[in-house]
Amino acid sequence: MKFRKLRIALSAMCGVVCALLIVLWVRSYAVIDNFVYRLDVKGIAFGSYGGDLHFGSLASWRSLPWDAEDGRLRIQHWPIDKQKPNPMEQVRQSHMTLLGFGMIGDSTEFAVFIPYWFLCGVSGACAALLWPIKSRQFKLQTLLIATTLIAVLLGIIAWAAK
Repeated sequence: MKFRKLRIALSAMCGVVCALLIVLWVRSYAVIDNFVYRLDVKGIAFGSYGGDLHFGSLASWRSLPWDAEDGRLRIQHWPIDKQKPNPMEQVRQSHMTLLGFGMIGDSTEFAVFIPYWFLCGVSGACAALLWPIKSRQFKLQTLLIATTLIAVLLGIIAWAAK
């Protein structure tokens, strides 16, 4: 098979990306993480909150405590306080679709919200598709393990949706 080692390396890399995305997904329910790069007046933000990965202009979240200096990258983390109203939640909920995707776009601001479940699914599918397979037949043991993992994943999703 051509490029077997390259396919194994790419598959392993996609698997690591999937595992890191799952860690960020779980963390996003307890901590707001933002990477902010400010330009002159506006800036670019990339972050994680409430099961979503978001990126866009700073104007999209103008009520949050942005304190990055011009021309500098600033990494910000603050815990989510369930007792206080969160402006990030208000922006997020007002622009969400049924599946968790969202977008804000007009002349002054821009933001895109992508749910972690989608990113984990894409990276996991890439890891599975790139893995070199000698044959297309599966053993019963492999199918039982895959079924168990899918059932556990669906159980976690149902539990988190409560």
